[in-house]
Amino acid sequence: MSMNGIFIFIAGLLTLGLVVFHIPPVWRLFFPGWSKEISALSPLNRKLIDTILVALALMLFLFAFISIGYSEELARADGLAGGLAAALAAFWVWRALWQLVYFPPSKIEHNAILLVLNYSVVVISFANALFYFLPFVAD
Repeated sequence: MSMNGIFIFIAGLLTLGLVVFHIPPVWRLFFPGWSKEISALSPLNRKLIDTILVALALMLFLFAFISIGYSEELARADGLAGGLAAALAAFWVWRALWQLVYFPPSKIEHNAILLVLNYSVVVISFANALFYFLPFVAD
């Protein structure tokens, strides 16, 4: 396997790890009070939040599956695989920036777990962006 293929494979594994954090019941483990806050929403809004989380988990699983199963094709950054690698790189840049702007560490409650999760999302997102972008600049 090429070095770029290994990086894309790792990006797939990192993405697979993020899938777990988008399964609604897992949120109760990391966000104390999630059950109380979500129960205050209307039934429709609760269903919308769950639908978005599950859809995002499925989309991330698909990204991970493609990255792990087709890492060498993505590493060649040619044709459709090149377009997909570029799209994934752009997605992860956006995700990292969104995390920094929308969830600034200074605005997070002084909760060590939430701060670690916040910084982890930023680091994983930038790493994934780099791993998907590398095939375009390094061979």
